[in-house]
Amino acid sequence: MALLGRAVGRGVLAAQLGGALLFAVVIAVEAADEPLPTLLRTIGARLPTLWAQAASVLALCGAALAVARLRRQGVLLGLGTLGATPRMVLLVGALAGALVGGVASRVVTAPSDVPGAWERGDGGWIRDDEGWPDAQAGAAGVRARPAPHRDLPTDVLNAGAAGALGAALGLYAGAAPALVAAAVLLVADVVARGLSERGVLPFYGGAAPAALAGLTLLGLLLRAPLFPKRWG
Repeated sequence: MALLGRAVGRGVLAAQLGGALLFAVVIAVEAADEPLPTLLRTIGARLPTLWAQAASVLALCGAALAVARLRRQGVLLGLGTLGATPRMVLLVGALAGALVGGVASRVVTAPSDVPGAWERGDGGWIRDDEGWPDAQAGAAGVRARPAPHRDLPTDVLNAGAAGALGAALGLYAGAAPALVAAAVLLVADVVARGLSERGVLPFYGGAAPAALAGLTLLGLLLRAPLFPKRWG
């Protein structure tokens, strides 16, 4: 378990850092014409939110790549002779993903921190701390809304399920299915979270990506052999 934990943990951490670096480059390209202080403020304001939105799918990709590497190197074969089972690999992937989800849930989105960004407030719009009231708001002014917090149980559940699915894909599939699964879960997370915040779905609707990942994992396990290729 310790060896699996280190290997999968390193893979998940590498995926998180790689994703954060990619997001930082994208933000920098979008705001390349801004002065350097404004550019740094924009990166600092937008990067945490973008990373938190993609943390679970990055955990899936990291777990899948790490487990696939262990399988190719024959490490899983050796662990199998010592009594390790595929279910242990899935458990390690789920724990690594859940840890990432717990960290991501602490990220607070604050659109007003982005220079030049428009933020919807009560009675109008806010940009750079200046209010732009709606026509019907009159002179009542514009009040900023509290920044929404991410839900800890939902993020932990989504990321944990994604990590377990990534480990299973690393065992029984390959890189292409893992990328497809990551893209589908990312879209499902964005849609479910948006509908939940607008009251269309109940509070537990944000866990729809976890349900989708769980069903996919169940189907993969039902079709998988008792032991993965090159294991036992």
